[in-house]
Amino acid sequence: MIETAVTSAPILTQLLKYGPIALEQSMPIADFLALDAAHPNLLMEREATGKVKIMSFFKKDSEEQEDFISSLIGHWSVTNNLGRTYGYSKGIQLPNGAIKIPDFAWISDERLAAAEKGDSDKFIKAVPDFVVKVRSSVEKLKKLKLKMEKLWMANGVQLAWLIDPFNEKVWIYRAGQETEEINDFKGKSLSGEEVLKGLELPLERLSAKK
Repeated sequence: MIETAVTSAPILTQLLKYGPIALEQSMPIADFLALDAAHPNLLMEREATGKVKIMSFFKKDSEEQEDFISSLIGHWSVTNNLGRTYGYSKGIQLPNGAIKIPDFAWISDERLAAAEKGDSDKFIKAVPDFVVKVRSSVEKLKKLKLKMEKLWMANGVQLAWLIDPFNEKVWIYRAGQETEEINDFKGKSLSGEEVLKGLELPLERLSAKK
């Protein structure tokens, strides 16, 4: 069933209409790279355990917030010229073996200079300094928090934001510190702190409350 889905575009499109496809068996990195090379238009992630997920093509209800964040931080990055931004077009190959596609990530020139050559041009072997995840209405917060803690922060990210625009909550993750929670977006903003100096993100702009 999975093999058919991966090799048949019409079937795959229909399956992904209802969410991501998780492959049952662990996949060696070489096989994952071969699968990605054979289907370059698919968005795929690999866990450190080898489990693979093929992501949905379809737009999320958090897309407007993601676009605003991408635009704001992208402008900051170009203005300051201290690193590069990454999104769905580039997978991040982490030290623990996982390959992940962030909503948004920023990697400093210092980390990029020290990065090893990736196993594929589609993936970069560098740990982001900064990561953002915007929750869609169907994603479970418990799972997203676990991913922030056990994946991104555990692999060396310095600053990360998990943003829930539907309940107006933000969790701020800082390397070596306790997670900070922000409730209610009115009149509040997020600071890039020492990682993205000078950046300010107005939270009211991200609210999805009706």
